[in-house]
Amino acid sequence: MAGENQQRSENAPKTLRFLVRIYGLVAAFILVSAGLFVLLTISGKCVIAGIVQISLGVLVLALEVPLCCSYIDCLVQVSNWVESHFRFWMRGLLYLAGALPSIFLCLELSTIIGSGSLLLLASLYGLLFIGKKGADKDKPFTKKDRSNDIEVKSLLKPKDKESVDLNTY
Repeated sequence: MAGENQQRSENAPKTLRFLVRIYGLVAAFILVSAGLFVLLTISGKCVIAGIVQISLGVLVLALEVPLCCSYIDCLVQVSNWVESHFRFWMRGLLYLAGALPSIFLCLELSTIIGSGSLLLLASLYGLLFIGKKGADKDKPFTKKDRSNDIEVKSLLKPKDKESVDLNTY
């Protein structure tokens, strides 16, 4: 069963994977900009939440679009390792775990917007992991033969000449 899930997640359509990565780029920019806005507050917890959001934005940018951070060797190595070892559900959990601390530290609109974009990215990776349910390509739709079904035969009323039609007077 685990091999089936891994195979299904690897067989996700390339266009969906590409769109999720594009949204990852958008979410990274939202995280960094919201984190910069949170840094303008006076509260110490909010400053920490802003630093967390900015660092998460850089991490998401490195993991989703490694071309943007190709000049930093350590981020390229981390991105290659995550790409080869992490499945879609692992990335979703990573982004989910990263989004929650800044919301708990500082409950402001900018932290909700920044972390909400990361939560949406986590849910998109969860959807990529689940895949297309109900469309099994190996088993085409076949109509079941119910002619020998005992339950169906017991529910059907036998057709005899003495049956009374209730619709006629």
